[in-house]
Amino acid sequence: MTARELSSLRKKYVLLREELISTLQKSEFEVDIAGDAVDKLQGAALLRVQNQLSKQNIAKLSTLERAIGKIDLGDYGNCEECGEAIGFKRLEAIPGVSLCIVCAELAERNR
Repeated sequence: MTARELSSLRKKYVLLREELISTLQKSEFEVDIAGDAVDKLQGAALLRVQNQLSKQNIAKLSTLERAIGKIDLGDYGNCEECGEAIGFKRLEAIPGVSLCIVCAELAERNR
């Protein structure tokens, strides 16, 4: 992978990281659980959804942080399973991906 491609990926990942951080900061909302039984059920459901979304965004953020760190160390873009280069388009389409297509397909089949 060229230095220009790595720089492009890093810029994209940093922007995505900033968006996720902003989303996480804005994601907390007030839930009214002091009303009747329906209000309490709706409030509890909203809290579960909010919690799940936060967990997903935190996982994405962690993946981006790891990818940015690997770019900075000059150790990004190779499959963690076989060591082969991961294509730029794959890295661009799936930020933080750590497996090449072949290894990802094998891992999916073995699930």
